[in-house]
Amino acid sequence: MTLEEFILNLIQSGVTFLATGDKLKYRGPAEVLTPGVLKTMSEHKQEIIEWLANPTITVTTGGKKAKLYRQRPECQKTGYCLRFTNDCDLFPLTWLKGWCRERT
Repeated sequence: MTLEEFILNLIQSGVTFLATGDKLKYRGPAEVLTPGVLKTMSEHKQEIIEWLANPTITVTTGGKKAKLYRQRPECQKTGYCLRFTNDCDLFPLTWLKGWCRERT
């Protein structure tokens, strides 16, 4: 499991993160934040902080890998993809979950 998958699984399980400088705070269900998970988080604290500062996911579609970024605030505000580029063949699959091909 990649660090990206690890963090996304925690978020989907109800864990929230707050990174301030070199400090990482988190809150979540006790059944999710097991000793093993806490150990992994401790071992990869700096990497988690860096990911939270610029979250990305990597998806594979049609045999090609694509790096996705969080949606642009303008798109989130309008509620639909403004299509700043024309290469987003991953739309509605990823956009509805808050991801886009463009770096915000």
